[in-house]
Amino acid sequence: MHLWLTPAQLSAIRASVEQENPNEACGLIGGIIDGELLRASTILPIPNRAVEPRIHFVMDEKSLVQSMMALESQRLSLVGIYHSHPDGEPIPSREDIHRAYYPGTAYLIVGKTNIAAWDIRQGDVTPIPIHISEGRPQIVSSPRVIPYAALISAVIAFIFMLTLALALLPPPPDIIP
Repeated sequence: MHLWLTPAQLSAIRASVEQENPNEACGLIGGIIDGELLRASTILPIPNRAVEPRIHFVMDEKSLVQSMMALESQRLSLVGIYHSHPDGEPIPSREDIHRAYYPGTAYLIVGKTNIAAWDIRQGDVTPIPIHISEGRPQIVSSPRVIPYAALISAVIAFIFMLTLALALLPPPPDIIP
């Protein structure tokens, strides 16, 4: 999975973050899912209604529903959710991981000095490459080595066990004419 933003979209996210500072900013990234590429089309800032907005974010429910409906009416998918860590690094907190309800969606975090995106699925957190460009990025699919290695190992183990079983068979009886 890769997240593709244009420079203007990244600027819109940064503007949302700066406007909410010192509180956490949050919003949605709408776009198109194109294989492994999550292509952003629109940035939708959403008000943070957390009780402690400096250290948490809770999206305003009404704005969230309106934004999701707007994405649907434009035939766009939810490709990302962004929020900021105004005084920290762009690493998901335990709360971020626990509240990641949309697998297959990029979780973009804007830290104090940099940004990072994450794929969060059932507690597993994997970094996602972010591409900032006007033109479509070249995506090199990562090879699926592990499944092939397991298959090859299983075939070798089967051949070994078959050879060993045949070697341990008693010799055939002598046939007397």
